[in-house]
Amino acid sequence: YFGMFGLYKVAHVQCAMGSISPSSSILTVSESLGKFNSKIVLMVGIAFGVNKEKQKIGDVLIAESIIPYNSKRVGTNETINRGVEMPSSQLLLNRFKNIRDWGYFIDEENKPSIIYTRLLSGEELIDNELHRDELVKAFPFSEGGEMEGAGVYSACNKSKTDCIIVKGICDFADGKKSENKKKNQNIAI
Repeated sequence: YFGMFGLYKVAHVQCAMGSISPSSSILTVSESLGKFNSKIVLMVGIAFGVNKEKQKIGDVLIAESIIPYNSKRVGTNETINRGVEMPSSQLLLNRFKNIRDWGYFIDEENKPSIIYTRLLSGEELIDNELHRDELVKAFPFSEGGEMEGAGVYSACNKSKTDCIIVKGICDFADGKKSENKKKNQNIAI
């Protein structure tokens, strides 16, 4: 789809889930950048939060960087993470941090929190509290995760295109993803 975002021309593309499968983010973004010669890539979507006490459905995660958590060496005695953390565009991150008012409410009383974080990215659709807690233990500085960011950042790095990931929290990867799934995804979007 093509349109305008303020004064800027926009090409909207959509990828399949994940970063590495056919029609995933790395292939979709690479092909799109080749066709449209975009100056920036802004990926929006849904993500999981990691702390139900401090976060709520609809809070917005903005990636300061992406950490591909599936890249690791799994040994008998230890697991060594090998994912290379990829920073977000400092220009785009600065623009988001300087927005005065989002002007969006989850409902009549609740405004989403904006959470800047080192965002986890992996090929797993996580709906298991123990597995999520293992990720939190390995990456205690991260406030959430998603599935497409590593592919987006890899494609943009190759073409030297500024990019950032902005996603709404739709669940907490705690085994309860199917409870109010559609409603929570709509709030997050």
